[in-house]
Amino acid sequence: MKYTLRAMLLVAGILAMTAGSANAQAIGQIFGKATDSSGGVLPGVTVTVTGATLQQPLTQVTQASGAYQFPVVPIGRYTVTFELSGFRRVARQDIQITSGFNAEVNATLEVGQMTEEVTVSAAAPVVDTKKTTTGATFTAE
Repeated sequence: MKYTLRAMLLVAGILAMTAGSANAQAIGQIFGKATDSSGGVLPGVTVTVTGATLQQPLTQVTQASGAYQFPVVPIGRYTVTFELSGFRRVARQDIQITSGFNAEVNATLEVGQMTEEVTVSAAAPVVDTKKTTTGATFTAE
């Protein structure tokens, strides 16, 4: 009886540890910096991440250095928008987050009305500059 209870506790512990590590691998990160057209940092920019895999948008405000970070983003495709009063709204579309990927998404905001929008559609691909290992992501297909 004691051995059965110990075995069940051991199996439950192993399952709990592997479930946590599987969850930790199913996320990525989005980070970057917001600047103006002259290269100066822009604190106070509202950065919003939207996508089909999110229940509600993720929102951050850039720090004094113009930097922002979303450390836990589920895998999927996202749009990142940057908004600040007195500047044009900038949207970076089709940001692909895969397991363990760190996406650096920077934006240069230009002076203008908030009703104007700049959509970057032909930007260079987002590359994970924090991770130096190689890997692969497999889908159910």
